[in-house]
Amino acid sequence: MKKEGGFTLVEIVLTIALVSILFASAGLILRQGLDSYAHISERSANLQAARYAMERMSRELELVGDESSTNIQSIQSNSVSFVDSDSITTDFNFTNQALYRGTDLLLSNVTSATFTGFKDNGNTTSSGQQTRRVRIEFSTLPPGQTAPLTLRTDVFIRNYLYENFQ
Repeated sequence: MKKEGGFTLVEIVLTIALVSILFASAGLILRQGLDSYAHISERSANLQAARYAMERMSRELELVGDESSTNIQSIQSNSVSFVDSDSITTDFNFTNQALYRGTDLLLSNVTSATFTGFKDNGNTTSSGQQTRRVRIEFSTLPPGQTAPLTLRTDVFIRNYLYENFQ
């Protein structure tokens, strides 16, 4: 009698079970990698949008004071009103979880935002005419993210003499 070669049913079932466990483990690892990639991509997009908003506000506020007609009108914790380089009065404001320039949306999903004005001696002020430096600080937290992103900068108004600045 000739001995036939091949696999038994037990060997085939065992092999299928081991290969299934191997593929399931590889699938979990790939899924975690894809989730991490998606999280980082969303955070990067949020950072890019936040940097754009901060840069836009900083550049426009730096230009305040270039001419005698452009200056800060008023500054409050949630807004700063100013005359821009085109001699148009506008503002940056934090309303309904978003940052706006006038009525134009700059950044959404903002959890907090503050504008602080400083005199030339370093003391805080709410008077627009005395403001020589503006601190902008905001935090943003898009849906699905767990850690807020906070940005802060100080904008020095151009063409003012700074004496005794601290």
